Amino acid sequence: SCPYCPSEAALGDRLRAIGERELALRLETDVWDTIRGDTRPARFTVYLENCTLCAYREEAEARLAALNAAEEARAAEAESFVSLASARDLTGPRDWLSSCPACDSEEDAKALIAELEADGRVRAEAEALATAVGRLDRIAIEGWLESCEICDGRDRAEEALALVAAQENSAGPC
Repeated sequence: SCPYCPSEAALGDRLRAIGERELALRLETDVWDTIRGDTRPARFTVYLENCTLCAYREEAEARLAALNAAEEARAAEAESFVSLASARDLTGPRDWLSSCPACDSEEDAKALIAELEADGRVRAEAEALATAVGRLDRIAIEGWLESCEICDGRDRAEEALALVAAQENSAGPC
């Protein structure tokens, strides 16, 4: 206590407020460190409803939005995987795996891809496509596109077909 310090009470209050803020930040950091990797949206909702300083508000809102989006996508994702698996198309499961938000069937997709890649039809189709593309044979490439079952090289075949068409156009009369 200082008789010459008229602001002593205000300074003491300010010091206590700073201490309380530091304590609140430490507590929120501890809570955030505990829930940061959680997969339950309710934990982030509780944090957002009860935070004092809300130091991790943006991260919590982003995580909550991502978890909610993944939950909404789960049903559609599962349905699309079932249809892709029944189609026995190699490109579909690969695309699905690279873009799935929830990826609940990730292991099933990897197993399906491995199974399809090990299938003799994939190798036979790849060899037939390589031969057709190597010769730039438009009829063979079109035939491959019409008859492929797994169609792993569809993009490559379409690119080769476009190249053949461009060559045929440029070979015409001027």
